[in-house]
Amino acid sequence: MDDPFRDYNRNTLSLRLEAEDRIRSKLRGFYFATGDTILGSKHDDNALLQELYPDHARDTTASDVTDYIFRVLLACSEKWHILIDVGPLSFWKAVTTLGEMKSNIRIRPLNTRNLITSLIKARHRYVLRQTAIYPDFNIEDDMRPGNDAAAQTVLERVLALNDVIRFSGDVFRSPICSEAEKRDLLKHAIKYGPVRQISSKRFQLAPGAPQNLHPISDLSRGPATLNARGFVEKLVVSLKSPTKSIEDITAPKTIPSKRTSTPSRRHGSDLSHTASNGKPRSEKQ
Repeated sequence: MDDPFRDYNRNTLSLRLEAEDRIRSKLRGFYFATGDTILGSKHDDNALLQELYPDHARDTTASDVTDYIFRVLLACSEKWHILIDVGPLSFWKAVTTLGEMKSNIRIRPLNTRNLITSLIKARHRYVLRQTAIYPDFNIEDDMRPGNDAAAQTVLERVLALNDVIRFSGDVFRSPICSEAEKRDLLKHAIKYGPVRQISSKRFQLAPGAPQNLHPISDLSRGPATLNARGFVEKLVVSLKSPTKSIEDITAPKTIPSKRTSTPSRRHGSDLSHTASNGKPRSEKQ
C-alpha cells in the first residue's frame, strides 16, 4: 500500500538530481568542468535521467546507478570481441543486457552507449589534466579498484583501435578528446595556491604560488597498495565463470580522488581569487 504522506514525484526528482551530481562530481577518476553536462546537452541529460529513474520507479537508488556503471564498464571489456568482430550495435546491446541483470536500472542500449562513451571521454580528460598539473602523476598509483580502473581499461582499448569512433558508432560522440579539446583543457589546467592573507580565514589565491593547494589526502601520499588493474581484470574474467554472475558485483566504495579538488580557472572560477570559510565572495568583510 502506498504511503499517502510520501511525495513520490518529489522523491524521483531528487534521485535524478542526486544521480546527475554523482556522475558529474562524485565518480573518482573522471573530470567534468563546472559548466559541462553529462552527454553534451541538458536535453540529452534529462532523457538519460528519466530512463534511469522513471516516474514509477520507487526502489532505485543513486548507488544503483554507480553499480550499473561499474558493471557496464566491466561488460565492455568482457564483450569487446563483439565490437571488433560484429560492430557497435550488437556490442552495446550485449553490454546493456549484461549490465542490467538483476538490476533496478533499465535503459536503452542507445543511452548506455551515450553514458559510457561520455564517461570514457571524462576519464581521458582526467588523465590529460592530471598529467599536465602533476609531472609525477602515475596512473597505476592513482587508480583505485572501482569505476576509474574499469574505465581506464576500456580507455586503453579504445586508444588502441584504428578508428576510435567504432566504439560509439557515432561520429558525433567521440570517446576521446579532440586536439582542440586537449588544448582548451590543458590551458585551464593550472595549480593555485595562497599568495596573500586577506583576513583570519580568507586567502587570495593565484597560480604560481610557492605553496600550491592539495587535498589533505596528499599528506599521506604513497605508492598504491592495491593492484586496481588486476582487480578489474579478475572481475572481467569471472564474468565467464558459471559460478560467478554480474549481479553479485557492486562498485567498491573508494575515497575521493586525492587530486581532483585542485581548482582551475574553468572548473572553479569562484576559487580563482579567494579562499574562505564558506562565505560567498560577494559578501562584504
